[in-house]
Amino acid sequence: MSSATVISASPPTALPGSGPFKPLGAEFARYYGWLYFTARTGAEGLAWATEYRSHREILELTNHALDMMRGGQLGKGWGQLEDYRNAINSLVGIPNSMRAEMYRRYHAAAGYYYYCVEDYELAHRAMCLAHEKTVEAIHESRFLVMLAIRCQEYCVHRARIARKHRRWSQMHELIGLGWAMNTNQAPLCQLPDGYTIFFSTLIPFFHSLEPLTEEELMAIHRWIDDSERDQIFDRFVRLLIRRAGAGLDWR
Repeated sequence: MSSATVISASPPTALPGSGPFKPLGAEFARYYGWLYFTARTGAEGLAWATEYRSHREILELTNHALDMMRGGQLGKGWGQLEDYRNAINSLVGIPNSMRAEMYRRYHAAAGYYYYCVEDYELAHRAMCLAHEKTVEAIHESRFLVMLAIRCQEYCVHRARIARKHRRWSQMHELIGLGWAMNTNQAPLCQLPDGYTIFFSTLIPFFHSLEPLTEEELMAIHRWIDDSERDQIFDRFVRLLIRRAGAGLDWR
């Protein structure tokens, strides 16, 4: 990590009057993901995260659906996913960004279903829709910027889908795009107003949350450290290409 990306540690961070930052519960505080850091952005982000968490019984339906699909119960998993879609459609008065995020989850899980049933065109389309909903959510609520990390995941999933579809040139094109995202040569996404988000965009975002705890610093390392991020991506791609039976010189 270069000196420009150094982010300092501190005693546990607190919002005014909150004590150590565990306003959504100790269990939530142990998971340092995009929702945690959304809550860390301030009162607006915390209110959004709190409301989002209030719908966790609905959100869990996607996890149940994926568990069923991974266990070979594709029909039941799809049924759970449709229950999830019906549930979010019935929610009234939630922010547009929250509905977009909930649909991001739906399309990502649907993409896995289509992948399992070997409908690769629909699987690819679902990953594109998940990307679009990610962009929509961030555009509506800029404090959701960390969701942009998902866009690289969807690019990589599309490469996996292309491999299964034996579309080798498309697979390599998508791997190249994922690597360009990884090295800040291509944005993770671009918002409708033209604003582009790179991995490097996360550095000033995390700076804005300082001071950070040691635990938070450990959690964000995989996103802001170029070397670690490259190693993670390289391991995945080499496994992907090996399974595809192609050469390993993917760069």
